[in-house]
Amino acid sequence: SAITISSLACAPDGSYAVFSYTFMIYQINTVTGVTLNLAGGTEGFQDGTGSSAQFRNIVSMAVSPDSATIFVIHRPTASDTGEGVLRRISISSREVTTPLRSARLASGALSTGLQAANSIWALSSVTYTVIQLDATTYSTITAWGVAGNGTADDLFNGPTHAGEFP
Repeated sequence: SAITISSLACAPDGSYAVFSYTFMIYQINTVTGVTLNLAGGTEGFQDGTGSSAQFRNIVSMAVSPDSATIFVIHRPTASDTGEGVLRRISISSREVTTPLRSARLASGALSTGLQAANSIWALSSVTYTVIQLDATTYSTITAWGVAGNGTADDLFNGPTHAGEFP
């Protein structure tokens, strides 16, 4: 039967693609076609390795420029106390960690994009902002836009996707 994929990202080196379905993140080897459950297995919020990690409300993923790490953004739920969640998955170890929980990512972080300059880009369609995070410290480098929806120079009208930067 058909499955519904909620997010898809490709490794910059072309070696694999990852997609999320329900509470799991799968890796597809682009040479052999073999699919592996990389992380996740049941609904929840827990760091861990492989299927012991838990996910819910996955809305976006991006792969690091060196193809070694996947970043995942969750939409918050009541138990996430209104904060968006950034998760980090190591491809080699399948370890899932949570480097950042932030209200800036809440209810609208719909896409991530990575740049070789060590940045993670996140968009919020709720706060109408574009956020640049340092990929090592996860601190905010810059945020563009202001809360509100409109057409002025400092307002974005519901951004929904980020591109990958070479």
